[in-house]
Amino acid sequence: MNKQAIWRLLPMFLMAAFALNLSGQVSIGSSEPPSPASLLEIKDREATAPVSVTDANNVTAETGGLILSRVRLVNLRTLEPFIATTATEWNAANINRTKRKHAGLMVYNIYVSPSSVTDTDKQFDLGIYVWDGEKWSQTGVDSESKDNKRWFYMPAFNLPLPKITGSGPDETYDIYGEYARQFTQSGNATYRSNNGSLARIPSPISSRLYAKTELDYAVIYYDDSIVRVTGIDNNGIMSYKVLDNDPGPTSFMNIVFIVK
Repeated sequence: MNKQAIWRLLPMFLMAAFALNLSGQVSIGSSEPPSPASLLEIKDREATAPVSVTDANNVTAETGGLILSRVRLVNLRTLEPFIATTATEWNAANINRTKRKHAGLMVYNIYVSPSSVTDTDKQFDLGIYVWDGEKWSQTGVDSESKDNKRWFYMPAFNLPLPKITGSGPDETYDIYGEYARQFTQSGNATYRSNNGSLARIPSPISSRLYAKTELDYAVIYYDDSIVRVTGIDNNGIMSYKVLDNDPGPTSFMNIVFIVK
């Protein structure tokens, strides 16, 4: 572009900048002012007296919408790839201020972590993420999100009763490991499905199992004439004492996994 063209455009840019500063609120795609509570509104028409949110008269655009930046996020608790963890903004003196200043940052993540990733801070799904001042939180997930599936029963299993424990050491059983084994086709000879490609029963919002650290564990009933549960650790290892190793047909235990 030559200098003469630049000088012709400069007044237009200055006028636009002045108008933005003067109004403080902007509409894109329409000459109509934005809604009173918005600084920026994207629309190509005004809503015409809608009687409900879903009323056709509430449509404000048919020519397009907003496309968020498509990124590959790295860690739920960092602002990578935008700010490196080695950057000055992320050092001990600045990190908290940097985190707070970016609250509300929204992106569309296109990185889907493989099922082999066990670090929950590096597990991502496809979709919209918002930085809340401390971490990335996924938004816009469907009705099968974990917010609507806060708990589930552990699958049925046979609890070993090798001997009467008495005052000796507790027996232990990996209830998380039993869940992972039964919910995964590999290594489970009794696993059957109408869907031949369903290699595992996934958590509601991804194609993987829940990690140990994503779950809490609760025993809500058991036959206390047969065993006494003494504890469950954060890895899903249950400790118990055997009181009788000849259970009856009505002896059972109910275990619930709670999504954190």
